[in-house]
Amino acid sequence: MQGFVHDDDKSGRVSKKFYALLMCLLILAILKCVGHDNPFDPDNKLKGNPFRLTAETGYGKIMLNWNWPTYPAEGGSSIPLDSFLVYRKGPLQEKRMLRSLLQTTLVDTFGIVGDSTYQYQVAAFRNGTQSDLSLPASAFAYPLPLVCFPIAETTSNFKYAINFLGKIKFIAEGGTRGFLRVFNANDEPFLFQSISSSTSDMTLAGPTQSDSAYVYVCSDLESLVQAFLWTGSQLSFQCETNMILMPRASVADPEGKFVYVADGNSLNIFKLKVGKCDTIRTRMKTGVNPRKLAILPTPRRLFCVNDGSNSVSVFDLEKEAKLEEIQVNARPLDLWIGPDTRLYVACATGGTVVIIDPIGAKVIGEIRIVNAETGDSLAPRSVTGFPDPQNRHPGVLAVVASAGFPAREQESAFLFYYSIDGWKLQRYVKIQSINSPGLASFLARMNTDEGRIYTILTDRILVCKFKQVGGGK
Repeated sequence: MQGFVHDDDKSGRVSKKFYALLMCLLILAILKCVGHDNPFDPDNKLKGNPFRLTAETGYGKIMLNWNWPTYPAEGGSSIPLDSFLVYRKGPLQEKRMLRSLLQTTLVDTFGIVGDSTYQYQVAAFRNGTQSDLSLPASAFAYPLPLVCFPIAETTSNFKYAINFLGKIKFIAEGGTRGFLRVFNANDEPFLFQSISSSTSDMTLAGPTQSDSAYVYVCSDLESLVQAFLWTGSQLSFQCETNMILMPRASVADPEGKFVYVADGNSLNIFKLKVGKCDTIRTRMKTGVNPRKLAILPTPRRLFCVNDGSNSVSVFDLEKEAKLEEIQVNARPLDLWIGPDTRLYVACATGGTVVIIDPIGAKVIGEIRIVNAETGDSLAPRSVTGFPDPQNRHPGVLAVVASAGFPAREQESAFLFYYSIDGWKLQRYVKIQSINSPGLASFLARMNTDEGRIYTILTDRILVCKFKQVGGGK
């Protein structure tokens, strides 16, 4: 009868299925014995987390690292693979394959958006078969610094100082001429004040009102410290003193009580009460040729960079006593206290930024500053940086460097950005053809109220803006 199936036929079909299943089990058993003919077998430990995938945070990029899988026997030899497959899940994006490559590192910049978290997984691929995915690894992409642009020219001076009061910028120039310029929130100069041509430093101090402050200007060759009062729109002369023979560097107490001035002649630290010009000689002695001062609020420590003795002096402000003289690399010119409370010192001839633990008063590391294109050593001239306003990471260190020290005419200057967490290079900007008279001071200072770095490179004033956009190198 049509459509009728005999029992013997049914039994034959079942037998065939049984034998087919038996052969599959036999093949699997053989493969299990051979082991490494199937690199995706659990015995080869490709399930779980043999890749040990890690994802490291960067600025506009994420750095990935993983292990090459190995056989559990035979001394752990590497499993031959056709490639690795990298998968990524981003903000508002489903998981998808990002790259196929035959290496165990990847710097992901493709479509990375700052202020976003990305998740990654890795799989091995061989003979058309993909292994299980690794355990996921995630990292946060920070906003990427992108662009620097000029806002003004300088006047062939070689001594500069920059300070900020909110979005108002004060830039003092000394050398050929001496004057103080004030720039508004739009980076437009709107006030000009003549000052000593030997101006060596400037600092802002108290009072507590956000729109007013005292501006102290040091002039080392004229033995002069002048105080001006800024009231929000006007700058008026207040007082001056010539009791400090060579006022080289200055800094204001964060509490707004005193301004500290380093004398390059006596090597004493003097202090002036904010709003006054009466000088008080302290017992604190700097090293030779003091250049820059900085204060750590807690505990109250004063630091002085001395390029004549290649050192950093450490003082206890409560006791007004010297604690330590820390030796650093050659020609330290600038210093900055980061949001991690560490001290960063730019050593021009030494070609490094030295990192100091301010509490332990000791060197804990250094960053060698080199041309990212050629690998040649550069001369770091100034350091600054900014914290993360949302406290997700320690912050960024910015270093302005020249090809040599003293700087040569028509050379390139560089502005580098390093992650404070690990001190790794994240980004650099190269500025061509700096018209340098040789002794020029390259200077960079961060305005944290605007999230911008203001940089003076001999003949121009630049602003470097940070944008939350992906891409770049």
